[in-house]
Amino acid sequence: MRPDQQETAETFLRRKAKNLEFFKRRFPAIYKHYGNLLMKRVELVVSPVESDVDLHVDGKSLYQGKAKAVGVREAEMFLADNEPYKYLKTFRPPRASGYTYPRLGSNMIRRCLEALPDQGDEFVGYPMGNFFPFVVFLGCGLGYQIEALVDRADVINALVFEPDEEKFAASLFTVDWESICEKFLSRKGYDIRFAIGVDATNRSLKELLERNLNKRVPLHPTMTIYFNHQACGINRSFAEEIRKDLPTLFASWGNYDDEMKRLNHTAFNLRAGSKFLRNSATGTFHKPVVIVGSGPSIDERLPLIRQSRDRVTLVSAGTGLKALINNGVKPDFHVELDPDYLIYQLLSDIGKEKLKGITLIAVNEINALVPELFDEVFLYAKKDNPAPIGFRLERFAFEHCNPTCTNAAFAIFQQLGFRNFFLFGTDYGFKDRTKHHASGSVYGSRDEDSEVSVLLNDLAQKYFLEGKLIEVDSVDGGKILTRSDYFTAMRSVENMLRWARERDHDVRVWNCADGAVISGAPWLAPESFEQKIDLILNDAAQEPFPGDVIREQVEMHSDPELEERLAKVGSFISARADQVGEILCSASLRGKKDVVRLMSPLINASQIVETPKGFDAPQPEQFIAQHVLRGTLMHFMTVGLCHVMATANDNEAVPVAALWKDSFMAFLEAVPKHYANVITDRQSGEGERWLRMTIHDRESAVEA
Repeated sequence: MRPDQQETAETFLRRKAKNLEFFKRRFPAIYKHYGNLLMKRVELVVSPVESDVDLHVDGKSLYQGKAKAVGVREAEMFLADNEPYKYLKTFRPPRASGYTYPRLGSNMIRRCLEALPDQGDEFVGYPMGNFFPFVVFLGCGLGYQIEALVDRADVINALVFEPDEEKFAASLFTVDWESICEKFLSRKGYDIRFAIGVDATNRSLKELLERNLNKRVPLHPTMTIYFNHQACGINRSFAEEIRKDLPTLFASWGNYDDEMKRLNHTAFNLRAGSKFLRNSATGTFHKPVVIVGSGPSIDERLPLIRQSRDRVTLVSAGTGLKALINNGVKPDFHVELDPDYLIYQLLSDIGKEKLKGITLIAVNEINALVPELFDEVFLYAKKDNPAPIGFRLERFAFEHCNPTCTNAAFAIFQQLGFRNFFLFGTDYGFKDRTKHHASGSVYGSRDEDSEVSVLLNDLAQKYFLEGKLIEVDSVDGGKILTRSDYFTAMRSVENMLRWARERDHDVRVWNCADGAVISGAPWLAPESFEQKIDLILNDAAQEPFPGDVIREQVEMHSDPELEERLAKVGSFISARADQVGEILCSASLRGKKDVVRLMSPLINASQIVETPKGFDAPQPEQFIAQHVLRGTLMHFMTVGLCHVMATANDNEAVPVAALWKDSFMAFLEAVPKHYANVITDRQSGEGERWLRMTIHDRESAVEA
């Protein structure tokens, strides 16, 4: 700046100091990063003619000297594009048909939805009213467009996403962040958050935005409105990629009924005393590991597995086991992730005799009846689950095991030091709705003598022949059909591959399935498989046998304080239910805005684990309590938000909100007693009964 602009410079410097003082009080992480940050690539330029500024990035002007004017114009254009009572077209409100499990949580949500007005097929969108539930500012720049919008409109929740840390640093000189943020922080139910990129790649920036959006469910994705500063193409692409990956978000919600089933199984497995597999690699091992799922391409690829059986470590995953055994091939290891009683039924159908010689590697949540079917059983835990913290299983926890058995098998063997993987039957899709699994799997043929076979084939009819499918890229250059859970599994494998290679560039994975493209796992033609195996074995001839490597990592685990821990989980579940109930009861729901204003405190109550009085840190059992309740809390919040916002006006919204609130409260009041009846009151026998119930069976707490 020129000397005659010194007063202006002092004004900007005072504003930065004021902003830093504000962030120190209210957003300390931002203050810590920006307190001494030097701008190297960006320069704030003050106009010598008019009271406006510019920002130069790498020597190029962003605003042509008119940043304030650009910001105001963008805010006005945003308001023009989002006029009151225009329809926001995102996702339709939940319907009763989406909650079919005859269990406590699902049953109570279904009853709530059956009592609410059904939007039906005529639903065209959400009338927005004269406020914005959730605005995501893609790009902050100098912040003038944010300042202008919050001055002109009622924004209840906001997320400020700025990929460039130096651009945000420049905004500290230009806008009064305290004034902007206090419009949210000083008002009940309003909320503003920041997501700022620090030395980030495009992939990590997309993940940063996605992670912060996912923390705002159910405002995201149903009520998300993007404000893309300067129509930035990169930021728009982030939003589009996140939208494409929404099936992974929906698949990760979980629910109370499923989490209670998992917790009940964990309790029985820990009571029994079990051998667990430590996550502690003792070296790097290159002998080939073949992981087998039950995708339809297994039918044509099985001869390859059979002829190389004695030269590889063969690992079946989930329903891939039956496809192998029905074709006369027995794996070394079988990996299970699913906790449902159906797994016990499926494995029982195979029979203990055929399972002899196979080592089971199963999640701690596996149905406690399953281990009795195998001669050798090792349990493991998932690191993205609170069980390792709550039950002192940290050393047995593995990353990236969800959402399918093939994910878990790959994750476990990779983290134990294995480096060469061949994925069979991991199609993650199918070309024909009628051939969605290998013919030898439980889905492939209907055995009328087997109750579980009939059940699963009936479910397949619903999910594959009648359900909604999406298209993804196929290894043959075309497209194949897939479901949201398969899509999530495929994305998880890709994320796992990136994560693994960041730690060890030696990891190699070949896609030997003829289904979806798996980024990072090149497709391997059948005729090249044997040659790859030969090359790998020549280099790894002196390595120990993989089975020996695995068994060296096994230890017996017992917990004499288990019942005390389970009781603490129940106490924390009761406290969290009370907390959410108090938030609901504290609100007077007089229209749409009141329900939207409820979302932020409800989101916080469902996600944040706070330190209880008298302690220095959250208690391990709190994380389990939060996890058990979180999914169904999110589902209830989604029901309320969507159905209230779908009404035409506040008069119609009031009875909908009241009915939803009463249903939500009824669930919260029922939970503590229900938890005790299943988990801690062993005299009731309910936990034992749950072992022999699938998620589709009615529990005693649910009325007919």
